[in-house]
Amino acid sequence: SGLREIVLPDTVTVIGDYAFAYCTKLSDGSDVTGGSYTQSQVNGATGLERVVLSKNLLEIGDHAFQGIFNLETLIIPDGVKEIGNLVFNGCYQLKEVKIGSNVEKIGEQAFWSCEKLEEIILPKKLSTIEYGTFGGCKNLRKITLSENVTMIEENAFANCGSLEEVSYGGTNVQWEAVSIVEEGNDTLLN
Repeated sequence: SGLREIVLPDTVTVIGDYAFAYCTKLSDGSDVTGGSYTQSQVNGATGLERVVLSKNLLEIGDHAFQGIFNLETLIIPDGVKEIGNLVFNGCYQLKEVKIGSNVEKIGEQAFWSCEKLEEIILPKKLSTIEYGTFGGCKNLRKITLSENVTMIEENAFANCGSLEEVSYGGTNVQWEAVSIVEEGNDTLLN
């Protein structure tokens, strides 16, 4: 619980399950690097406020940053193609997220209960917004979707009562063709 800084060389390609779990005094992740983050590696590092991920990162595994209550800013590099399930679930203070341009998949409930998140711009390669991806983001006001989004699963925007603006990169005809499951997505449909 006394770990405050992590410095790993760029040659690290995998950080194993729970590697940084419960590092409650970890306060700055700017030096956390490596090629792949796996399940629950920093789960519970409640003191972590900022994460700057390695440009070599390819995947963020399930639960990797779940429950890091004080995380405020996150930049997901362009090399990342997949963000796992529940990755940022319960990161209540997360205000700012920049998702890299090559992300093709954001897992179920990835940003569930990121209560301070106000705006999100989704990458063009993303076609499906999975179950509960932004559920519980009660301060989410604006979301930008590309014309490549074809499916929005149930509860993707559940309890997002502040959602005022949905910006879609395609035409009205394309938007009408997007399959939106009604359950939990009433803010999108109104």
